Amino acid sequence: MNRRIGHRILIGLGVFLAVFVLAVSMSAALLRLFDSVQQWQQWRADYYWPLLAWRLLLYAALTVGWLKLKARLCKLQRLYSRGRLLKIEILFVFLVLLIELSKVLFQNGGAQ
Repeated sequence: MNRRIGHRILIGLGVFLAVFVLAVSMSAALLRLFDSVQQWQQWRADYYWPLLAWRLLLYAALTVGWLKLKARLCKLQRLYSRGRLLKIEILFVFLVLLIELSKVLFQNGGAQ
């Protein structure tokens, strides 16, 4: 059982590292595509709604994945860790709200 947990942790770290490298590569490519950071920020402001739709799709995919993972837990484990799982879910909702509010407030480089 410990071997499976270790294997899953390694897979999770690998996925995290791959996503991190992809994000850094995309940022570098976007900065090369635009002449300045200001142009890139203007593009992000102009495409706020399509980017919001993309983020909402990602949040929905994470939610579906979480619910499937949570459903795989046996009943005893769910009862034992119900409070902790609820805290994680509430923190995720607050994190999403914080991210989206920061995008709205700092869309044009800061609150005026």
